[in-house]
Amino acid sequence: MYVLRLTQLAAPRMSYWPMVADALRKDWLPRLLNASELARTNPDDFWFTYNDTVLRWRWPIGLAYDFCHARTLASDGQAPIPWSITVHLSQAKPDTKASLDQCHASYMARLKEADYLLWGSCKRTLELPREQQDRLWKSVCAHECDAYNDVMHTLRGDWRDDALDPSAAVSVRRLPLSFYVAPHGAPVVQEPMPPMHDENTPTTLRMALERSFPARPPPTALLHGIVLPPDTPLAYLTRSMSYLDGWLHIIVMDT
Repeated sequence: MYVLRLTQLAAPRMSYWPMVADALRKDWLPRLLNASELARTNPDDFWFTYNDTVLRWRWPIGLAYDFCHARTLASDGQAPIPWSITVHLSQAKPDTKASLDQCHASYMARLKEADYLLWGSCKRTLELPREQQDRLWKSVCAHECDAYNDVMHTLRGDWRDDALDPSAAVSVRRLPLSFYVAPHGAPVVQEPMPPMHDENTPTTLRMALERSFPARPPPTALLHGIVLPPDTPLAYLTRSMSYLDGWLHIIVMDT
């Protein structure tokens, strides 16, 4: 088994571990292994740990970082940079590693789920031309913001306030939302919520937390390393702070 301890590698929060593995295979391994060893490596065998905890390949890197540093971020807003993780190159359990193709399939499945929750149908994603689907995935892999936003505009439109009106011809039905309980890793709570609580009141993060965790006061919530004000409207968060798969992946603190 190879265990490679690297110096520094820039990995965007919105990226995924299989993309990092692909970059390692192309850029780092030639400096660390001889030609014979390199020929025997498989980028699908890369997997990652932090303090002996396996980092899940389906999670965006920013979500994994926030989950592992939730207490520090919640207390003082600071966490260690760079993030010291261990990269393994060996056979491992199937759920600890994935190829780029598997990552692509998982990403598109999550995007379709978000589409269905938002509009009551995943028609927009399913009818997206293959060229646009390929462009979207390429933009995710290469972190090309303009290309990503261009394709997502086709899927989501302008997201004007009238889309939040339940009586509108085309309105948002539910907002894609998942809670991740740190630090103990309880099962993910998937809690899609309507954008409006009633005709004049937007659904807030506090309402979602009270619904998902009714037995205790609303816990501290983190998104992209930021402690969220509990009265923030969920529609605003969805438009402004969703991950690239269209979901709000929010860390909550297990007190």
